[in-house]
Amino acid sequence: MAFYKSLCGVMKGDIKYVEQFIAENQQAINEEDPGGRTALHRAVSVGNVDMVELLLQGGADINLVDKMCRGTPLHVACGRGQIEMVEMLLRSAPDVNVGDKYSNTPLHVASEGEKIDIVELLLKSKHDANVANIYGDTPLHVACRGRHSSAVKMFLQSKPDANAVNKEGNTPLHLACLGGHHDMVEMVLASEPDVRMKNNDGNTPLHLACLGGHHNMVEMLLASKHNVRMTNNDGNTPMHLACLGGHHNMVEMLLASKHDVRMTNNDGNTPMHLACLGGHHNMVEMLLASKHDVRMTNNDGNTPMHLACGGGCSGLVALLMKSTPDVNAQNVFGSTPLHMACGSGNTAIVKLLTTSSKPDVNTEDENGNTPLHVTCCGGHRDILKVLMQLKADVNATNKYGDTALHVACRGGHSDTVRELILSEPNVNLRNKYGHTPLHEVCHCGHSDTLQVFLQSRPNINVADKKGITPLHLVCHHGDNLIAKRLMEFKPDINVLTSNGNTPLHLACRGGRIATVATLIKFTSDVNVMNNDGSTPLHLAVLGQHYDVVALMLTQFCSKLGLSKEDKVPGRVVERFLTDKRNKVYENYSNVTPLDIIKDPDFKKKINGFFSPEDKCVLCGDNQVTVKFLPCGHKRTCRECSKIRLRKCPQCRQPVTTKNGFDSHKLEKRDLQKIAKVLPNKWQQVGIFLKIEIDELAAIENNFPSDPEEQSYRMLKKWFKSCNSKGSKFRILRDALEEAECFQAIKYLFSLKS
Repeated sequence: MAFYKSLCGVMKGDIKYVEQFIAENQQAINEEDPGGRTALHRAVSVGNVDMVELLLQGGADINLVDKMCRGTPLHVACGRGQIEMVEMLLRSAPDVNVGDKYSNTPLHVASEGEKIDIVELLLKSKHDANVANIYGDTPLHVACRGRHSSAVKMFLQSKPDANAVNKEGNTPLHLACLGGHHDMVEMVLASEPDVRMKNNDGNTPLHLACLGGHHNMVEMLLASKHNVRMTNNDGNTPMHLACLGGHHNMVEMLLASKHDVRMTNNDGNTPMHLACLGGHHNMVEMLLASKHDVRMTNNDGNTPMHLACGGGCSGLVALLMKSTPDVNAQNVFGSTPLHMACGSGNTAIVKLLTTSSKPDVNTEDENGNTPLHVTCCGGHRDILKVLMQLKADVNATNKYGDTALHVACRGGHSDTVRELILSEPNVNLRNKYGHTPLHEVCHCGHSDTLQVFLQSRPNINVADKKGITPLHLVCHHGDNLIAKRLMEFKPDINVLTSNGNTPLHLACRGGRIATVATLIKFTSDVNVMNNDGSTPLHLAVLGQHYDVVALMLTQFCSKLGLSKEDKVPGRVVERFLTDKRNKVYENYSNVTPLDIIKDPDFKKKINGFFSPEDKCVLCGDNQVTVKFLPCGHKRTCRECSKIRLRKCPQCRQPVTTKNGFDSHKLEKRDLQKIAKVLPNKWQQVGIFLKIEIDELAAIENNFPSDPEEQSYRMLKKWFKSCNSKGSKFRILRDALEEAECFQAIKYLFSLKS
């Protein structure tokens, strides 16, 4: 307790209290607080010279290091720049070379903070200026990294080891060059360091100066007879780095030093390659004047012309053309400069190449792509026009069998496709997978490109190796806009793949309700079986696509010969899905769609299409007790009989009693409440309300995974478009009955009360 009181006295500067403490507790003067700091550390940190002097006279250990930073009181004073404190501590002859936890001596600390007066004091106290910290940095390294020129000047007067390297292999000169301080470099050079020393990356000081673009610094280093041909670990000379950075003044100086411009780095690049890669016009001009061979290739086989064309710099290409480069040279990937220019999309370069020389416009790269393929991949219409004027082969195929038209259609480049069609290519050529350009545009879903391509009147029914037509692809992806566009050209809607699937099979399997509706509209065979014996309905049930199932069931009513009044999905389920004797909806394994349901929860939902005959169809709980007249069927309980249905839920015959059923006026505020109890049949209800399939699909896409919001948006859309103000209640009631949404009907009637 007495020690902590003494610390308080130190912090408050209470000399008398601390004197008394020392007199009574001499042995506790070097005790440490939880951070490992003694009273002397504390006194130095607050800058109380008198207190520090008192503690030293009382026997405080000046060389103790704290546990946190492991620094001595002298470290603290140097870090705070307390010159008077440092002078007093030095009079007590501390160990000036003690390091903190990073092995930084007080001189390191003073150097980092550019405390010049303190640096001078420490150097006079026989401080070892070559002591390195854990990173290998001497105080001179620290000063050079921090760009403290005054400290550097002072250190150099004590003649430290100017070639000392830290753990990164950097000498003080490396750090001075890296920082771009040319005055500091000049001072370090005066100490005659070895300018050829490399750091761990193999860089000499000249490499770093060139990399940073420090013109004056490079000039000084060259004057010190630096070997300009030295390479770093990447094989780069200083010239390579100067070219990479676009420092043309440095390149000029290095050329004057007789640098070999043909030297290559580890990637095989000469300085010219790097200058072209960066698009540095003036630099390339200087290198050409030094008789650089423009046909030299790097490890990828690229000449400077390849890189200039790929970079899209027309001025460089024009400059290189004067040196008669080989414009048909192929790199290791088989690409010529023309391939590179077409890929960059620079029309001016393509025109330069094709007018100043005679490149082969049909040269193939390693994948069989001609410049025309590359152009169409990027959708560069203007370049395409140039190539077509040079008689480029529009039907040339690459190793995948793709023509330029395949590539353009795949990328959705409508303008390019339009231009290609003018050249009358074979629009029905198939690639190695059997795909025509029409397959590609349908697979990728480019509706605008399809509009253009169909003008060429392609074979719309051509199938690939698996029997897949463009319509199959569209239905698989569910792009209804493209499906409708294809329908205008009357494709074979019932064509089979090698697996026996029609487009309707694929649309149902993917749950593409809008596309399903479009196919049905164009009289697609809803009963066709694939090779597994499954109908489209089987696949819709397997995929748990409730909306598609409901739509398909509605279409089956025509097979039953049911009247409009009898088109109830629940009855269709009862008549077809559960009838083992009906072969139309069994597959080859004698399985109906209902049989293949493995998920109990989903099976329960499917069974929701029809209720047990002894249970009320409205509440689903109570026993049926009320008989409908005139048919005589019992389908509701006594409580629910208060709700007057227009037709019997079983036979669909009119119920004679209505009890003012049509008198209620439906309000917009009722829709939100109805939506809360509307089950997952909202799309089926929407169909009965005569909402377009595309609009229902849009609602589903805009509000995914939220059936309640989807239901409300559907009802709101119908309510807004319905002009029959007095009969909205009746219209909604009829739609709910058609979809067998009895819970919603019950709730609808509760709004009357």
